[in-house]
Amino acid sequence: MTAAARPAPLAFGNKAETLERLRPILKSAAVLPQFRFSSERWSRERAAILAELARSPLVQGDMIVRSSASAEDRPGASLAGHFVSIGHVKSRGLAEAIDAVAASFGAEGGPGDAIFVQP
Repeated sequence: MTAAARPAPLAFGNKAETLERLRPILKSAAVLPQFRFSSERWSRERAAILAELARSPLVQGDMIVRSSASAEDRPGASLAGHFVSIGHVKSRGLAEAIDAVAASFGAEGGPGDAIFVQP
């Protein structure tokens, strides 16, 4: 394969960013849509985020609320399973699930930490 024919390398970010970057280029798999926000934003704008989610088609059925910590997936290091993700979340339990995921960042939390919701 020539250098011109090689695809550009994928730039990894946190879990949610990387999945979002993979979504348009995957040929034999699918990445579900997501609603992503920083843990800092959640602590400041909880009501606004819940209102945005309420208008989103993502909340029509069961959801998964996932961690996307900046320290979770990095070259040479993985904290897979270290932070909380909660599946089978109904809209009435969404705020509590987001709180639990945000709390799982604990003292290791940083400005790049995010939470994302998928169907």
